[in-house]
Amino acid sequence: MLLNSENIARKVSLASAIILLGGIMLRLHVYLANRSLIIDEANLARNVVEGNWLQFLQPLKYEQYAPPIFLCISKIAILCLGVNEFALRLLPLIAGIATLFFLWLMVKSLIRPVALQWYILWMLAFSGAAVRYSTEFKQYSVDMAVVLGLISWAWLSRDKAWTWSGSIIWSLAGASVIWISMPTVFALAGIGIAFSGRSFRHEKSQLLKTLIPIICWLSSFALYFYLILSADIRSDYLQQFHAPYFIDLLPGSIPQLQKSIEILLGVFRAMVDKSAVSLVFAIASVCFGSIYLLRKQRFLACLLIIPIGLCLLASHLHLFSLLERVVLFTVPLLLLLMGIGLTRMIRFQPKWTIPIVTLVALFTIYNQKGLSYFSTRMEFEDSKSAMRYMAGQKQIGEPIFVPADAVPAFVFYNEMYAKAWHLKPFYLAAWDKLPSAVMPYLFDVKPTPRNGWIFFSHTFPDTKAATLVDIKQIGTVNLSFETAYSSSVFRFEPIKPF
Repeated sequence: MLLNSENIARKVSLASAIILLGGIMLRLHVYLANRSLIIDEANLARNVVEGNWLQFLQPLKYEQYAPPIFLCISKIAILCLGVNEFALRLLPLIAGIATLFFLWLMVKSLIRPVALQWYILWMLAFSGAAVRYSTEFKQYSVDMAVVLGLISWAWLSRDKAWTWSGSIIWSLAGASVIWISMPTVFALAGIGIAFSGRSFRHEKSQLLKTLIPIICWLSSFALYFYLILSADIRSDYLQQFHAPYFIDLLPGSIPQLQKSIEILLGVFRAMVDKSAVSLVFAIASVCFGSIYLLRKQRFLACLLIIPIGLCLLASHLHLFSLLERVVLFTVPLLLLLMGIGLTRMIRFQPKWTIPIVTLVALFTIYNQKGLSYFSTRMEFEDSKSAMRYMAGQKQIGEPIFVPADAVPAFVFYNEMYAKAWHLKPFYLAAWDKLPSAVMPYLFDVKPTPRNGWIFFSHTFPDTKAATLVDIKQIGTVNLSFETAYSSSVFRFEPIKPF
């Protein structure tokens, strides 16, 4: 019997290891494909390349936000490895892999039977959103890793008595992580409430040791808010951009209720997929798990539910967006609640729940997008291919018109990139600026250039169409190159004289 039990344990561990290894290999595969930076990545990269260490403690340029320590680590990466996608995306990749291990630690402790452990691990390992942001130069993967890492640490420390040295470690760690991942304030709130509540009920002598870290965390966040977040919150651009993703917890009309429901569904879509079956399955199991924790395991409820609840409250107050990528850190927490809920469902009515849960779980696995990236390239704006083509065809002196939405990619790849093309002359257009208004002046040189160029990236179809129509006023398109991913270049021969 003992040998049989050991064999089963090995098989269980092997299955989990295979899923984890598959998730890691997928992230490495997408990372090594080295796709072009998209507009927000390029703008954030411009801040890292141009900025110094002190500037990372201030609001960023180009309508970007990222925590200071995240920016500092990224700066070190490009200083060591060069200004390229691999260096910029290294920290998100490491964080994405770490998240898988933190989830594995939690599911081993919380979820039974083992088949459900595999299911929850699979859902994150091959999540399209998790894979994307583990290989994208933004902070969302780091948010996920740090939040889940803190919660895992708290859960594994739940039975340990607090010491003064432990209190100091928690104080310093919590105060520091806020500067690498802002959503950790939600996790720290849950951790603080969990430990202080336990101390108040059972160990009042420990209460001071748990309150000191909370005071340190609040002080750190207050400084962070004053230096960085307050300016971002007052930004008209950011408020307008995120307005569709602020939830109304007390909707006063049917449209407000519909908007709030749609925002919440967006969070669950990042967790499973867009199908109605998967969404109902996820919402029902998360609710079942949450109710169970609130009734039976309040310490764990504080760790998993309070961060999500505070996130919703902050969104209601227009202080935090529920845009899918911004709330990516909630996905592992929701998956854990889902696993706990499914565990309770199976134990409550095993005869009819097991086949239903199995069928729907297999359906959600089938709909996972991430696995397809082993065979399909993940790409959104193939700026490098468009730039490479233009560099190969462009003659010296031929001017380039760059519409406003293509400026971030063009500036990064033309001037900052380790293999930058340094094409010139060029004109970086403001919004709504059309080539007919500026290109004639770029041709007013000796010798007169034979052709002009237009570079598109992240350009909306209407804007692109309007720009190409405008070109007809000053010239004729005689060459074009369009990638499959939102980037293209057009060459035109001007009408002479203008």
